[in-house]
Amino acid sequence: MPWLLLLARVVAAGALVLAGVMKLGFIGGSAQAANAPLVFALSLQSFKLLPDALVPVVTYFVPWCEVVAGGLMLLGVWSRQSGAVAAGMLLVFTLALGSVLVRGLPVECGCFGGLFGETKVTWVNIARNLVLAACAVAVAIAGGGALALKPDETRPHQ
Repeated sequence: MPWLLLLARVVAAGALVLAGVMKLGFIGGSAQAANAPLVFALSLQSFKLLPDALVPVVTYFVPWCEVVAGGLMLLGVWSRQSGAVAAGMLLVFTLALGSVLVRGLPVECGCFGGLFGETKVTWVNIARNLVLAACAVAVAIAGGGALALKPDETRPHQ
């Protein structure tokens, strides 16, 4: 069980950290990196879920939350808490993707800041997010597992 939790932790946390750093422009060629926040902001606007005044705030807040929660989970520090935050974010992202599909909007995902090319939102995106959310939920419930920097978190509460 500890090694499965490690796998779940690495999968969910790795995806969050990668998504966050790509949206912030920390990885990629200079032009791609410089435009990453703008590309993410445009993607957020295309979802038509937020008032325009909130888009700039969310453009920077969400990626930093992804990086911090994913980084803590990856290290196995505050695994349960960071797993719960990660699961919450992933479920909100999944609902946003689902709303785009239900409304029939031709929206590009923007999930990984264009790393894999901009692709239209599909049910595959939802399936991917649900798998990542399940990994994060497992960590939130059971702790960090093997190689966590705070391994005492893997013991049940007494």
